[in-house]
Amino acid sequence: MNIKKSIRQSRLAILSILAGSLTVAFGNSDASAASSAMKMAERLAQLRKEVDGLSGDLEEKKEELKGRIRSYATQKAELEAELQRAKMRMAQLQESHAKRVEKLSEEDNQIAVLTPAVLESIGILKKKVQQGLPFKREERTAELDRLIRQIDEKLLHPVNAFARLWDQTEDEFRLARESGMYRQVVTMDGREVLADVVRIGMVAMYVQTKDGKIGKSIYRDNEWSFETIKNQEARNQVVYLFDSFKKQIRTGLFELPNALPVSKSQLTENK
Repeated sequence: MNIKKSIRQSRLAILSILAGSLTVAFGNSDASAASSAMKMAERLAQLRKEVDGLSGDLEEKKEELKGRIRSYATQKAELEAELQRAKMRMAQLQESHAKRVEKLSEEDNQIAVLTPAVLESIGILKKKVQQGLPFKREERTAELDRLIRQIDEKLLHPVNAFARLWDQTEDEFRLARESGMYRQVVTMDGREVLADVVRIGMVAMYVQTKDGKIGKSIYRDNEWSFETIKNQEARNQVVYLFDSFKKQIRTGLFELPNALPVSKSQLTENK
C-alpha cells in the first residue's frame, strides 16, 4: 500500500538524519556543526510527525478494510441463504410439476374411459327426445348436441359433461311429471303455425291456433304429428282445457280426446 511505502521512506530518512547527526557530533565541534545538528533535529521532528500521521491513516484504512470484509461476509451469508431458499423453491416446483404430470396422466386415462360412455348416454337420451312427444324438440336436442361438440373439441371434461347430462335427464323427468301451456310452432294441415299448446306430461299435446283450429298430437307410422279435431264435442273438451289452464286451473277431472299412441287399426278420424 502507498501509506506503508511512505512510512518506510520516512523511517529511512530518520535513520539517515541520525547517522548525519552522529557524524557531525563526533567529527566537528564548531558553530556550523551545531546549526546543522539543529536543522537535522527539526527535520527529524517533522518526519516523526509525518510518520505518526501516516500511521493514523494506516489504522483508518485497516478499520475501513475490516468493515468492508465484514460487509462482504454478511452479503455472502445472505446470498447463501437466498440460494438455499431458491433451491428449496425449485425442489417444491419440481415436486408440484411431477404431481401435476401424474394427475394429468390420470385425467387422460379417465377421459379415455369415460368419454365413450358419456357420448353413448347422450345418444340414448337424444334418441328418446327425437322419438318422443314433439314438444320443443329442437331446443331440447340443441343442448345435447352442444355437449357432444364440447366433448369432441375437448372443451368439457367427461365428468362435467355427465353432470350436465344428468341435469337434462332430470329436466326430462320433470316434463313427464308436469303439465303446462306453452307456445310453439306446429305443423297442421301441411302448414307451420305458431300456436298455443297444452302438454299433458309427455304423453299428449293439444293445440289451439289463432284462427280457431283445434288439434292434438298423434303417433302414427312410428312418428308424431298433429291433426285437426273436427268432432265438436272433442273440440269443446279441448277448448275447456285451454280455458282452465289460462285461469291457472290445472287440477281436476278433464275429459279429453284420446291422444295416446295407438295401433294403426285403432285410429279413428276426428279423435
